[in-house]
Amino acid sequence: YYREDRPKVWDPRYAEQGRWTHSALQRIYSPGCEIYRPECPIDSEMQRRHSQSLSGYEELRRQEPRFEPGTPDGRHHPEVHVSGMVAGVPIVGFVDLLTINKSTVYIDDWKTGLFRKTDEQQIRIYTMLISKILGVPPTHIVATLDYLREDPQRIQRRVAYTSTQAIEHHIIEDVIKPIYDLQFPPNRGKACARCEYRHICEAW
Repeated sequence: YYREDRPKVWDPRYAEQGRWTHSALQRIYSPGCEIYRPECPIDSEMQRRHSQSLSGYEELRRQEPRFEPGTPDGRHHPEVHVSGMVAGVPIVGFVDLLTINKSTVYIDDWKTGLFRKTDEQQIRIYTMLISKILGVPPTHIVATLDYLREDPQRIQRRVAYTSTQAIEHHIIEDVIKPIYDLQFPPNRGKACARCEYRHICEAW
């Protein structure tokens, strides 16, 4: 799904920088996790962007005390695997940070790039899946996109929930049908090793 608007020419450094930063954030909330080691060289520009992203996270912590790691109540859960079914098709995702504070659930998705409209649909899908899994009404879930490279005044975007019917319609029309119509030819890459659809993929 995330490849829907990916440019034809893709610089792997940016994907590596994103993995690197996400790995560092995961380490903050799960100290036992290892830091991802980039497979391609990280030049001075990528190093600058990595530092910029981590400084953006520090700005988030100043704005939102709930991001403070190391809380003894175990309310922070990084890299949460979520799944569900839409029109008989399994939908899978990974929530960057799930925080449960009393009756409120927070979903945060770290973004090391710039805003894209598809980001909002992505986190709405996460909200729908979490709502079904935890049995929590969507109105009790706060979904936020955290852009670690934007100015402090624009670093967060709260995403309002639309409706489960609208989200499922989007998945069926914009994701499932194009795949069935072979509008997205398979493209083998590093993510294939952990993909749950390998058994039906021609490239695998």
